[in-house]
Amino acid sequence: INVAAGNFPENLTLGKSLTLEGAQAGVDACGRAANESVIATSGTLLTLQTGSADSIIDGFTFSGGSLQITSSTGPIDNLQIMNNRFIGFTGNAVFLNDSGVDITISQNSVDGTSQVGGGAIHLDQDNFDGFHLTDNCVSNGVTGYFVDGTRNVGSSINRSPLISGNIFENNVTGANIGRKAIEDGEISGNKFSTNDFDGLQGGPKDLMITGNSFTGDGRSGLA
Repeated sequence: INVAAGNFPENLTLGKSLTLEGAQAGVDACGRAANESVIATSGTLLTLQTGSADSIIDGFTFSGGSLQITSSTGPIDNLQIMNNRFIGFTGNAVFLNDSGVDITISQNSVDGTSQVGGGAIHLDQDNFDGFHLTDNCVSNGVTGYFVDGTRNVGSSINRSPLISGNIFENNVTGANIGRKAIEDGEISGNKFSTNDFDGLQGGPKDLMITGNSFTGDGRSGLA
């Protein structure tokens, strides 16, 4: 489904496998600000349900609301959230509450200026093996990326978890990968800058942390 540029005040539910392409599909959202397909309303903007596995959400702006993309039932395997702008949310830009392996969140811009709590990008306690978070810019929120659960983000049949190429800046905490959530993966090439508390915190197991930059974080770069 191709969605033209314009404003769409809708609360959407996706229960089948679809590719949704906004006006900026394929264009990195970081630094982008024109000719947008804007989903703007209150409450929850887009709810994913059973059947939405393999869907692609690409090239939109999500504006306002408490939850912008969330899941209510699953599994949501192979979901791709790419090249979207998330602005004006009070709770979470992306809150995934149901199992999904090999999910990719890439090249999104997440501005948490209006956020009052929680993780801007949040994985709950279900299974998210093979999760990839790559090349996003996440700023001005409470926690840029938060993972909850017990060793629920590990290797899938196809791939290991990866957090790479992201910019976490001016948040309270850049990224919190959970007290014991993530294992058997890699955190590489990210920038953690001027976050009020820690840049990156958590209790990983068998994880390679390499090539990251920690600058001006309030307590610790890596905790």
